Amino acid sequence: MILQSKTYRLEQSQLIPESREKVFDFFSDAFNLQALTPTFLNFRILTPAPIDIQTGTLIDYKISLFGIPMKWK
Repeated sequence: MILQSKTYRLEQSQLIPESREKVFDFFSDAFNLQALTPTFLNFRILTPAPIDIQTGTLIDYKISLFGIPMKWK
């Protein structure tokens, strides 16, 4: 028996009525992701501050969904 897996791709665009510099300043601070995450997910950044965002930066996060803890990088 051959199992076939399906891959889904979701794409989304968002227009933000601010300058590119202001938007970049917001998203270049890893800790601002917490401001965008619903509180019921108990979002936490596990990587110690300060985090210097640049190409290749890896950040460890943790959330809890329905009481199930999940980590991602």
